[in-house]
Amino acid sequence: MKTKKYIIILACCILAAAFILGITGVINLSTGIQVKNSDRLIGFLITRDSLDQAEDYHYPATRVEKPGAIEMDGEEEPYTEVEYVFEGIDGFPFMIADAKGENGVNTSTTISDGAVSDIQHYLSQTNDNVTEESLIGTLYLARGKDDYLFFFNPIYQTADGDVYAVRAASGMAPSLGLCSSVSTHKTQDLSWTEGLKTFTRSMRVEVKMLLTDKPVKVSIYQYNADHELIHSDEYDPRSVPETISPRPLAEYIVIETETDGGDPIREICGKKDESFTVKLAREDGICVAEGHEIIWPKW
Repeated sequence: MKTKKYIIILACCILAAAFILGITGVINLSTGIQVKNSDRLIGFLITRDSLDQAEDYHYPATRVEKPGAIEMDGEEEPYTEVEYVFEGIDGFPFMIADAKGENGVNTSTTISDGAVSDIQHYLSQTNDNVTEESLIGTLYLARGKDDYLFFFNPIYQTADGDVYAVRAASGMAPSLGLCSSVSTHKTQDLSWTEGLKTFTRSMRVEVKMLLTDKPVKVSIYQYNADHELIHSDEYDPRSVPETISPRPLAEYIVIETETDGGDPIREICGKKDESFTVKLAREDGICVAEGHEIIWPKW
């Protein structure tokens, strides 16, 4: 079972106020584009090339829903996998989008194609009228390339739920160069008044870029109850099978990933573990974690 994207569902009733229709005013961005106060910052569309140079152009996304099921407490529960497609753009979104569920509760979905790792989402509220939110992730990039350059184009969502991106400002295209790490972020503060009360919502989206050693070989070792090696396999990181079936006498397995410059990375899985992950480098140099299923013998 290879994991291509990470989806996290959160109930976010307290964000509903940020979507109230009729909020007026503009936020002046460094790109010159005017975004309504009710259009909230939700993430980045990350591209290798700059988008169209038109200063007042929005790049709309199409929402695609795919019904599926996920196992919870031994039972399959239905869920809807959500994607946003930016037609004609070579890039990938990293964002948290809202959708109103059947029960009227806002549901937030963190969306990434797997390129962004270590995703963290924080949400807090104070005094019933101040909401602070942040979305943080990391791009792991294989060493060996001369340079990496990404454009972090802000993504917004309207009060009606539509999603669009705007072209990144020049300062939103950090390059690693000779550095081993760099990060970029964008913040937005929204304020509105209802009656005599003022509400504030803050959003921060941050992506860190870190150089890492490229995975070159994966070895899977199987051990019995006496900690004796009973079987081993070696794979190219891209050819690790989607499912691994240990031998009947295996009590645990060790997954060892060798890199082209650092110490091996090891993961130990026992019979209670149903999966493991393997890091591999994509053609664009981004290192991603692929999920693999473990099918333990029944006897």
